[in-house]
Amino acid sequence: MNVDKLRAPLKSGPVVIVLTLMVLIGIAMALSLQSRQRFTPTGAGATVTLTMWYLGGGSHHEKRFTDDMVRRYEQEHTGVKVLVTYYNSLDEYIRIINSALDGETAFPNLARGDQGSHSVDAIVRQGRLVDLSGAAARRGWRDRLQPGMLEYLGRRYTGGIFLIPSRIHFAGVFYNRQVFESFGLQIPRTEAEFESLLASLKRKGQTPLVIGGKTGDHLLFQWYALINNRLDLIDRPAREILGDLFAGKNSVAFDSEPFKQGAEKMKDWMRRGYFNRDFVGLTGAEAYDRFLEGGSPLYLGLGGSWAQERERAHPPQFVVGFFPFPPSELGKRAIATGSPTAVWQVFKGNNQAAAIELTDWMLSHEVGRFLIENQNLPALRVDDLRGVSLAPHLLEELSAFKECDLGIFYDNASPALRSVMKEGLIQLMAGEKTVKGLVTETQAAFQKDLDSPPLSVAR
Repeated sequence: MNVDKLRAPLKSGPVVIVLTLMVLIGIAMALSLQSRQRFTPTGAGATVTLTMWYLGGGSHHEKRFTDDMVRRYEQEHTGVKVLVTYYNSLDEYIRIINSALDGETAFPNLARGDQGSHSVDAIVRQGRLVDLSGAAARRGWRDRLQPGMLEYLGRRYTGGIFLIPSRIHFAGVFYNRQVFESFGLQIPRTEAEFESLLASLKRKGQTPLVIGGKTGDHLLFQWYALINNRLDLIDRPAREILGDLFAGKNSVAFDSEPFKQGAEKMKDWMRRGYFNRDFVGLTGAEAYDRFLEGGSPLYLGLGGSWAQERERAHPPQFVVGFFPFPPSELGKRAIATGSPTAVWQVFKGNNQAAAIELTDWMLSHEVGRFLIENQNLPALRVDDLRGVSLAPHLLEELSAFKECDLGIFYDNASPALRSVMKEGLIQLMAGEKTVKGLVTETQAAFQKDLDSPPLSVAR
């Protein structure tokens, strides 16, 4: 037997095994690389950079917690970098939209902006936004949101879902619990009981309800609350009336009875001394500061993060309570001034899929809890609040929201219409304009908007 012939296979055996292992390792490495590339949109080691416009960065607290949210997302999604540009005011935000519409500035990948027509109409009309109907259905966004949120935003913009609510603005009555306890006062159940409360506080030497009329914004909330309780004076369901109004339809008139009677009631309360007489020199925020300082036991306006910011600057020496502006009759649901005013929008472009992923994360339960922890009212359902530390009145706001229908909160109004309403209310309360003059001018401004639909964002 030739021993050398037998030895040859024995020598080549280890070599074959090594070569086979090397081939298998190479295949495994290739599969691993391919797998990694599936989860890293632009390839291994690279990142997708998303640009975001964010309306509301004027508050240091809001900017801080938004930065925190974005960093959390980046930590969970290592292939994504988010660059946020903050805009402190609506005017500033509208200017950047106009600049983008004029081709001077690039649109972002997504934005958390305002839902009003003044900042949305033009970009929807020009087809800049992604229709998120499919994403909302696949990802179950409707079930994650408070009831009616998507429907509310869809009243004006048909043919798709372009706006996804983030937070709710919800107005009601903030009150000084210490004053209520010392005088033995009860939470009013109807508007008539609320008016009796104002009279009782006046008799006890209090200035019952602090308001700010310097810019007119805060006066709108007084008017809206009174309008909501008078919508049944129009022989149509309130939901139908509000749907038409928010959709910009000419089937609801601003010179109709709810608007006129609401304005008359404001004048009557001023005449009776239920408001502070120096209201002309105060903004709404400064009026809230006076409430926090104990100057008046009641304040009617918006809650949420901005109010918490004022409370940190002016810590009250009492516990703040909250109740919705009461309905016209016992047994009726309160119609509260409120709406999902902060909305997510995804712009068409190369990174729109990644922008939808970020929007999806912003609608998570984790983000909802995070918003509440930072004293915001999220448009999301957040059922589990264990371990969350909240101001008592924020808990009451969350509870009240579930007990109310959303009424007049005309943020869809153009800047021109809002200006007419605000200036008209200032003049009305100062005795310089009649109720008829206010509602007639408001209706004329509304009609002008209907006759001249904006082709670009109002400047």
